[in-house]
Amino acid sequence: MHNLEVKTSDGKYTVIQDESGAISILRYKENWMGPAGFPGNGAVLALAQDIHELREELRTAVNYLRQGKIKYAPHTTNSLVDDFIAKHSGEDSNAPKEK
Repeated sequence: MHNLEVKTSDGKYTVIQDESGAISILRYKENWMGPAGFPGNGAVLALAQDIHELREELRTAVNYLRQGKIKYAPHTTNSLVDDFIAKHSGEDSNAPKEK
């Protein structure tokens, strides 16, 4: 199990931090750098941690908006909220889902 794993949106790179704190970078799922260390690995890890946290916050925002739409405007379409939900959840936002 990894402590942290962040993939780029195109899937080309994956940054992995293991339980000991060492990081590795995969390129196309093949070992590219690490875990021995390399110049700038602290910066790469800090950026990967920020990306991980931002993605979690985005998921929370999408869920919050989805629940608000279900509660307050379940039958509206083509709104900014629908566009945001569709862009960031990868699902069809015009069909609200109950949790």
